[in-house]
Amino acid sequence: MKPNNAILLINPGRYLYAYPPLGLAYLASYLEKNSKFNPAISIIDENAKEIPELLIKKGRPRVVGISATTPQIIRAHKIAKFCKRLDPKIICIIGGVHSTILPAQTLKQFPSFDLGIYGEGEQTFQELIDAIWEKNFRLNKINLSQIKGVIYREDKKIKTSPRRELIAELDSIPIPNRGLFNLKYYLKPRQVIRGVTCRATQVMSSRGCPYDCRFCSSGFMWQRRVRFHSPERFVKELKTLIHFGFNGFYLHDDTFIANKARVVQICKILIKKNYHKKLIWAAQLRPNLIRDENDVKMLRLMKKAGCLQVEYGFESGSQRILSLLKKDSATVEQNQKAIDLTKKADLRIFGNFMIGTQGETKKEILETRKFILTNYAKLDYYQVYPTTPYPGTAIWDICKKENLLKNASWQNFGMGVLDDLVFSNTADSDFVHKVIHELTNKAVSKIALRDKLKWLSVRMVDDPRYVLSMLKGYFNSK
Repeated sequence: MKPNNAILLINPGRYLYAYPPLGLAYLASYLEKNSKFNPAISIIDENAKEIPELLIKKGRPRVVGISATTPQIIRAHKIAKFCKRLDPKIICIIGGVHSTILPAQTLKQFPSFDLGIYGEGEQTFQELIDAIWEKNFRLNKINLSQIKGVIYREDKKIKTSPRRELIAELDSIPIPNRGLFNLKYYLKPRQVIRGVTCRATQVMSSRGCPYDCRFCSSGFMWQRRVRFHSPERFVKELKTLIHFGFNGFYLHDDTFIANKARVVQICKILIKKNYHKKLIWAAQLRPNLIRDENDVKMLRLMKKAGCLQVEYGFESGSQRILSLLKKDSATVEQNQKAIDLTKKADLRIFGNFMIGTQGETKKEILETRKFILTNYAKLDYYQVYPTTPYPGTAIWDICKKENLLKNASWQNFGMGVLDDLVFSNTADSDFVHKVIHELTNKAVSKIALRDKLKWLSVRMVDDPRYVLSMLKGYFNSK
């Protein structure tokens, strides 16, 4: 990091599955291409065993930008407080999902952030940085109301500028600068593709989702619009992965098959360029979009193009709960059909489920358990989570309205099966945890028996406490 004019972007740690901070790499590449001042940029990723406080003290950046989801926001503020104690002149900017969903509350609750960004961040961050450099780091000289997508303080009041429009042409955003990552860490074999150990990273070929599930904030973030990179631009990015030494990737698109003709086109290009021999990959698909033999052909082409595994959000084996969660856009029968057709295409399946939804009964929880156990031989991997009412979701609004939030400190929000429920439920919470542990232990047993515990190789290094808890569950289930 170059002193005196450096921008430091930080990803606070808080995840079981550590992905490189792709959003920060997008910010960096966009700034490198479009800024008038060409400031030096560095990225610190706490998930990659980097310690922000040490590097901040050593590098003395002028601007610190921190991206945070809800589970990360407490740690993000601790980093900002450290910056202010070290040097009050360091400008601390918060961005990401949490500040987008709760913009004014974020600045009110966390005073060490000087200002924040809400919404899609690339253009806003670039305009903000240029204004900061232009005004010689004096925020009081910048007319922040004229920069769309900013949360700021003025006359002791918290204000927001108008929301920025989404970037229409996704290809106008440069390929994220992965060269700023700690590649020594991220090129170690790990389970970015869950259950598969390889040198992988995550990639996005599109942004947004046309659906509006009650448990997901994507509709809030992306306004229920889907924007696509062109197949050529996407494959060009994959070429950079090969250059860096990755041999796999996880497609982080909300719904990769929203445009099936585009999927076919991408797969054909991968095969033509022989990238299918250099990269294995996995993608998130939506079960209700896998319908017939034409989709089996698409899945088989995906496999030929290097796809190893597809990930489905099955969510529930209860039709009432599934309809509640997905607003009547999916059925249990469609979930079953997606499993059967995907196995016909000979692809691995990772299934995601949630139990403990507001109003869910024990009978409905057991229906999900039955669905999982009925498909136990067909699901190569699966995970069961407690339903969590994240801000920006309809479930959050329901729980707030019905005064059900009981343990909703931000640090209690997370994606691990061992996290506490953060809201009261009509079903017994102990029963919810009992079923989650039972099904998780069965998943561990299945993986251990089939793969002879190889799946633990990376996790044992990165998170031994988690591994020990899973092993304990495995032996207790015997």
